[in-house]
Amino acid sequence: MMMISTFSPLKPNEKCKDFYDTFYKQYSMIQINDIIMNELLDSLGDEERKGLVDNLILDGFEIQRNAVYSIGMGIYDPSLQRSSREDRGLDISLFRDLDNMKVDPLKWYLQANEFMQLYAVCEQTIKDYLASCDFDMAKFKERKMMIQFFDILREKKIVDNYIELISQSTNEILTKENEVKFVWEYYTEIRNVYMHAGGRLTERFKKNMDKLLQNYAHEISCIMNSKSMIMELVTFYYGDDEDDEDDFFNNPVGNIIICKSQKINFFRNFVIIIMECLNKALTKEECK
Repeated sequence: MMMISTFSPLKPNEKCKDFYDTFYKQYSMIQINDIIMNELLDSLGDEERKGLVDNLILDGFEIQRNAVYSIGMGIYDPSLQRSSREDRGLDISLFRDLDNMKVDPLKWYLQANEFMQLYAVCEQTIKDYLASCDFDMAKFKERKMMIQFFDILREKKIVDNYIELISQSTNEILTKENEVKFVWEYYTEIRNVYMHAGGRLTERFKKNMDKLLQNYAHEISCIMNSKSMIMELVTFYYGDDEDDEDDFFNNPVGNIIICKSQKINFFRNFVIIIMECLNKALTKEECK
């Protein structure tokens, strides 16, 4: 299932490719960190959570206090005195806005952090695979990564096997090359909001997402109308505590990107599957 929480990809064996072994170790580190952080967060009371957010503000008092401490230790740094006269601090206005929207800002941050790390590990793994295939990385383009990736799979004559493996692994939710490309590009736009706009929706994002949804309208329809996707939407997505959305792959509204946990779960499982299936396709091809 694509919307359930999954933390256990296939363990590497003696036949697995180096890229998958590296991916597995990096993925494991991300998930272990996420589990620990969520356990710690769940152990905090409401006042402790509020205090944790409030303590993110690095105000003049804290800088001045550090200056006093440094004098007492005989290691005074003049820059601390200058800093005490300057307006310094972290922007946590987004956390305040989330709190006003009745969205847990700390949970939002942990979710966003996990998503960006998963995206980065997957992207780097595919880039490393392309480089191992003697792809000219000077021609690499982030927005065309999946196109370049599938071109390599075609050259190796394993693209059909790869898509078949993905279809089996997703219970026929994703059955075509363009559907895989769409999912990656959709989450790339979400990643760009987190990375480049700090989680706040921009007009550029909304325009890019509108264009993406229009260009892949057929693929979206196929995904959304697959039997397994319909079953998962009914079981895991609609009717929960949050407001239902018109469909799963939508153009987010409002000022801040808010993704349901099921949407992040979908991406997490997507990342596992495309990496596992690549390793399977390559090792099977070599055994022929």
